[in-house]
Amino acid sequence: MRIHTGEKPFSCEECGRCFTWKTSCDAHIRLHTREKPFSCKECGRCFTQKAHSTAHMRIHTGEKPFSCEECGRCFTRKGIFNAHMRIHTGEKPFSCEECGRCFTQKTSCDAHMRIHTGEKPFSCKECGRCFTQKTSCDAHMRLHTGEKPFSTHGNSHRKIVVDVLPTNAVSLFEEKVSLRKKTFCEKFHTGKKKHFFSVPQNETFHTNYYV
Repeated sequence: MRIHTGEKPFSCEECGRCFTWKTSCDAHIRLHTREKPFSCKECGRCFTQKAHSTAHMRIHTGEKPFSCEECGRCFTRKGIFNAHMRIHTGEKPFSCEECGRCFTQKTSCDAHMRIHTGEKPFSCKECGRCFTQKTSCDAHMRLHTGEKPFSTHGNSHRKIVVDVLPTNAVSLFEEKVSLRKKTFCEKFHTGKKKHFFSVPQNETFHTNYYV
């Protein structure tokens, strides 16, 4: 009945937040006390809520009980499954209060909001530079560490992101990749650039290539 009446008789003494059910209140209080009574039998990792422990256990068991009826992809967590389903439905329930732009995931909306607020919660431990997104901070950190995530066995592989390319030009692009490798070697030895490559833009697709 409390769902209908809106009654929330259980409150947190730390922050004053109120809850409909005592179990929800108890779980919330553990955020303040940092108590983690639920542990994983496989690796010993501990959690504040039993639901989180149950979801974590599926990493060890490989169980993926949530499946997408559209594409058949399976997931260990319901939250991730719900976010995936929005790709098919096109639903974007999270909107920016400043500009109205909508997103399928709350994390994406929160990251976008920092553009308006100017908040930069991710900082570089080396130089102190701050960033709005963790991915940008991680990419910056590689400047200090010298890490090259697109390198394999000592051979540098540069990631080419192809945003616009005709679907009927895949083979042409693959020829271009091979050609660029050859051209690079020739240019290195002769100092001359011999080849240029262009493709008309008709239908599009998105993919990544490494050269």
